Amino acid sequence: MSAIIGLAPVSAHVVVAQVLKTLIILSLLVIGFRFLGKRQAAQLNVYDLAMLLALSNAVQNAMTGGRGNLTVGLATSAAILGSAWAATRLFSRRPSVEARVIGAPTILVRHGRVLAPRLRRELVTKDDLLQALRQHGIDAARDVDLAVLEVDGSISVIARGQVPEATGPADRRPRRRRLRRRQ
Repeated sequence: MSAIIGLAPVSAHVVVAQVLKTLIILSLLVIGFRFLGKRQAAQLNVYDLAMLLALSNAVQNAMTGGRGNLTVGLATSAAILGSAWAATRLFSRRPSVEARVIGAPTILVRHGRVLAPRLRRELVTKDDLLQALRQHGIDAARDVDLAVLEVDGSISVIARGQVPEATGPADRRPRRRRLRRRQ
């Protein structure tokens, strides 16, 4: 059968070994990208795109062992999808784990005061911050009530005097309960 398809047979041991290599590489990449910082993830320029393509090509051989075998490709792809599914389930049940792995929003400006140590920690330059403020129609940090570096790398800004739209359960009017009379 494999001669008809043109694929060399692959043992279960080889497939399991490749799946384990894939999971190790995936873990290393997640840790590496986590250390790059949130802002770097949002700013995908030509250099970053080329780096990602080269990185994917570099790890492809490590994950598949240089085999162009369909079975190994399916197994490694399933390992990546399975780990993504497991991570999603884990993150939905344990938000603290998600905050450690994915990160949490970081306040960069509070009540007009730039928090410089947080800028340095998150690898955000003052120019990046000012650019984000200008995109929100704000000229200076003193006119900002709150600026937050979100997990996806974007910067959310609330101007002074601007009240954010409240949404969610806290904004709903409480329902009146009907009292039933006991008969």
